[in-house]
Amino acid sequence: MKPAERKLAAQLSEGSPGVALGLDAEAAIQLRRDVLAVLERCVELRGVSDLFARTSALAKDQNVAFENILEVFYSLLTDLLDLSCSTSLGAVRNPALRKELEGLSKKVDLSWIVRAVGGLTRSTPGCGATLTAPWAWTRSLFLWPGPCRKLEI
Repeated sequence: MKPAERKLAAQLSEGSPGVALGLDAEAAIQLRRDVLAVLERCVELRGVSDLFARTSALAKDQNVAFENILEVFYSLLTDLLDLSCSTSLGAVRNPALRKELEGLSKKVDLSWIVRAVGGLTRSTPGCGATLTAPWAWTRSLFLWPGPCRKLEI
């Protein structure tokens, strides 16, 4: 691995050497971009057919364990929470997507993130749902809060 790839792998694996060694950084970043695109469409409620296609592709990807996809959703939502509730430039879990996350964080608030986590949690196996069917996943995403208006305090 080149030094830049090692650094990225270490960041994406959150410091776990075993995970970092086996990580395909390019594929990990692409998965994060795909999940971020789903979150963006949930925020703006645009591109419904595209949202269905993206969730379908994520659900059918045999190379990525479903648990890993959930981890990425939660990781991105955690970054959105950190960025939307803080003015500091602290570390994020997904540094390669920091710019995109900062932009999206300006469109959401704590309430939206809490409801998004709730929607994601309701749609996970073990909570009475399976996400192997793309329509179920897309439906759960639309149970999320929809367009967000940033609350002025």
